[in-house]
Amino acid sequence: MSPEIMAQGGSYVAVAEGYNSIFTNPAGFAEGDPSLTLPSLNFWVHANPLRYLGHFLGGNHNTDYLLDEATDGGFGIGAATGLAYVGNGLGLGLVMQVDSFIYGPQATGLAGDTLATLSLVGGYAVSFNILGVDMSVGAALRPFARIHTPLSSDAAYELLTAFAGKKSIFGALNNKATLHGTGLGIDLGLIAKMGSFRLGVSFRDVGNTPINYKSSSFETVISYLGTNLVFPEGNAISDTYVIPMTINAGLAFYPMWGNSDSALDIVLHSEIRDLAAFFEGERDMLTHLHVGAEVRLWESFALRGGLNQGYVTFGLGLELSFVKLDLAYFTRELGDRYGESPSSGFAFELALQF
Repeated sequence: MSPEIMAQGGSYVAVAEGYNSIFTNPAGFAEGDPSLTLPSLNFWVHANPLRYLGHFLGGNHNTDYLLDEATDGGFGIGAATGLAYVGNGLGLGLVMQVDSFIYGPQATGLAGDTLATLSLVGGYAVSFNILGVDMSVGAALRPFARIHTPLSSDAAYELLTAFAGKKSIFGALNNKATLHGTGLGIDLGLIAKMGSFRLGVSFRDVGNTPINYKSSSFETVISYLGTNLVFPEGNAISDTYVIPMTINAGLAFYPMWGNSDSALDIVLHSEIRDLAAFFEGERDMLTHLHVGAEVRLWESFALRGGLNQGYVTFGLGLELSFVKLDLAYFTRELGDRYGESPSSGFAFELALQF
């Protein structure tokens, strides 16, 4: 939920560079100036921003409000922190992400889950020229460990009460069945540049990424991790969990390239997410489409906007010396058709980058 990306409609594969390239397109390791991120702190809330901020800033913490949010687009809270060096073709990163989401038509029909993932990313990209086209091609390995707690209706409601401050979050999750395991993702990417245009393609989770899960209680997993820094033995499960491969393609246009005035920089870009599903047509084509734009002033202030699956997004960015601040509002579609199940949210990120 990077606010830099979400503010631009979720489109990024053709303009990938720096810290966010480790999540989107490893070809970006060879793009832009080298950067060291120490660290990035990213927070987001899955909720209508005006309702959420008005409610909680007013001190009205109650479960009924969160239940209204959960049954009207969903409610959740997430955070991520990471360290990374990206530049001169090299990409190295360590990222910890925690996310929760609760949704349903009514209190008795809630569902949801919580995810916590620790990922190590290492990759390399090379640049070359073919027939006048500048190209960068990159690859990355992404070993990760994950804790996944699916939530039944009662468990989801119990977690809502914890978010409302009525009990601890750990108390709400402790006795819940939790999956824990590891996986190894492989990512490939390409960026081709000709004049003011860029074409970007990424292959995420090449060949599909299986997750080797076992099951324990949430309390057992957290306690064992805290003591031994590894997962407990756990119980074998019969289900198979796989992250499917996705192919994403995007196009970017830089109308100001060649202009000597560095006070203003503009980029327009778009992306089709999951090309295989897009051509199969099982979902609305619009749900695969992401469109974004960024206007950057004096290399320090950025205005961003876009369309994420047909929904308006916008945000701001500020860079002062080594401090980077980004904000975003976004809506995403959780259903198969535009307007079926929209879920809004907002994200904030503070990073120290050198």
